[in-house]
This record gives sequence, C-alpha cells and structure tokens, in this order.
Amino acid sequence: MGVRGGESEAGALMTPLDADLRRHGERRVLVATDELVDLRFLFGALWRGKYVIMLCALAGLSYGVWRMTSFVPEYVAKMIVMPSDPGDGAAPGGSARQQGGELAAAFGITRPGPKTASTFDRLRVLLSSVTLAERLQAKYGLMQRVFRGSWDPASGRWLRPQGERFESIEGIRAYLNLSTWSEPTLQRLAGYIGSGVVIEEVEDTTFYSLSFAHTDPAFAQEILERVYREADDLLRAQDIERTTRYRDYLQGQLEATSTVEMRVGLVQLLLRQESVAMMLQSDLPYAARIIEPTTVSDQPTAPNPTTYVGRGVLGGGAIAIVLVALVALFRRESR
Repeated sequence: MGVRGGESEAGALMTPLDADLRRHGERRVLVATDELVDLRFLFGALWRGKYVIMLCALAGLSYGVWRMTSFVPEYVAKMIVMPSDPGDGAAPGGSARQQGGELAAAFGITRPGPKTASTFDRLRVLLSSVTLAERLQAKYGLMQRVFRGSWDPASGRWLRPQGERFESIEGIRAYLNLSTWSEPTLQRLAGYIGSGVVIEEVEDTTFYSLSFAHTDPAFAQEILERVYREADDLLRAQDIERTTRYRDYLQGQLEATSTVEMRVGLVQLLLRQESVAMMLQSDLPYAARIIEPTTVSDQPTAPNPTTYVGRGVLGGGAIAIVLVALVALFRRESR
C-alpha cells in the first residue's frame, strides 16, 4: 500500500508538461534521427547535382581565363621617399591653428588642441586636389594626354565617341540614372591622378613608396616625377605665402605696441618666422626627401592565375552548391 500510495502521489504531482514529455519521448528521438537523415539527404542531393556543380565551376574557370586574356599589362614607375618632418607633425611654416598657438604660448597662454597634419599628409591629400590638377594642366596640358582618345588635335576640341555599342551603353546608363559621357574636366583629371598615384608604407621602415602604372613606361615615369615635383612645389608656395602674411602681421603688431613684454614675445616669433622663411627658400625637396629616384619596371605587370582563375572556379562552385542545396530542400518540403 505504501508503494502504491507513493506511485499514486507521484502521479498526482506529475504536471501536464511532464506527462507530455513522457508520452512523446520516443517521438523526440525520432525527430533527432530525422535531422541526421536530413544531413545525409543534403549530401546526397549535392552528389546527385555534382554535374551541375562541375559545370558552374567550369563556367567560373572560363570567366577567369577570359579576364586573364583581357588583362592590360602596365609598367610601374616607383620612387622611395622619407617624410621631411615625421616627428613634429607640422610643416616648418605651421598651420594657422599652430601659429595661433605659438602666439598664445609666447605670452604664457597654453591651450590644448588636436595634432596638426604633417607636410607629407598634406601632400597625400593634395595629390587628388583640383588645385594640383589645374597647375599640371596649365604647365603641361595633361588632360589632352591623359584623355587623348577623346581629343582632336586638328580641331582643338573634345569629340564624343561614336558607334552603336557606345550609344547602347549610354542609353543604359541614362536609364539607370548613371553619369553619361561628358568632356573631361579638372575634377576628372584630379581623380585620375589621385587614384593613379599609389602611396604605400615600406614595411618596417619610415619610408614610403610612390608608384604609378601605365602601358607606356616613359609616360608612367614622367607622370610620377611631375606630379610629385609640382605637388611639392605647390606646398612650398602655400607655406611661403602663409609665412609671409604671418610675418607681416607680426611686424604690424610689433610696430603698434609699446609694452615691453609683448614686444619681446613678438620679436621671438618674428625670429622664428625669419628662420622658417630661409628654410622655405631652399631648393631641396620640401614634403619628403627622395631616398631612391624614380625607376620603371623592366617587365610589365601580369595577371595572377590564382586571383583570376582560382576565384572564378571557387565562386562558380560555391554558387552551384547553394543552388543545388536550395532546390533539393525546396522539393523535399513540397512533398
């Protein structure tokens, strides 16, 4: 009776959830078994669709080979430079923010502020600027050479390309609200230079490499040297102008004040600007020192089979695997 009473009491304390778990325990084991069967079914579906996967991988292989055949070899011009001011973080002339800080510090006033960009940082930004593009166009007529396919020397004007293929592409781009053909501008020249001149840090050094690639090795070397030289000269001219204006301002303040302490501070700043002006007049490279002059590769660039063919095969195979798996699962669920 004690045992039966205990069983009766346990049955009375059993919740509906416990009863459901006991009643359907065998069913849960079957569900777990079904999941294993689903995995086997998936691998079986992939095996049955192996020819589709192989066909897509072959298509990816063909696409990779086609991209290799359409690859345009280019010669790479490269130079190695070292920033002239890697430590102080500012140009010799200083920015307006920095010069204002110097003026305040001369009179015992300190104020925190963000670190100013170095001259080499300014050079990197200037490479893609319209200001530099305008300077290059004025001195060398660079747009007519960069976009020579659209330039007609005889008439001295830009010509719109012709042909059914070009018109079809233009129609599609117009329908998709994309930009269509227009005459080259300084903005496009600036984009061409900014994207073409690649600046990379030389590993484990404080040096940087500047490179430019083109199908014509002489043109690649010419562009890299002229762009770097003109950008360097433009930075120097900007700092000379700023230093001159700052020096004139200090001179005016010195003549207008009679306070001894202020005159001492202004004289110190003027001496500093005089030394900066002397440095700016030097013919040495301004933003960075050239460690290795421009050299051009003796062999043009070549396509990497791993990049073109390998990615094509892997991409085509992966797409086919996903499609085969989705179709097989969809058919199974439909049953």
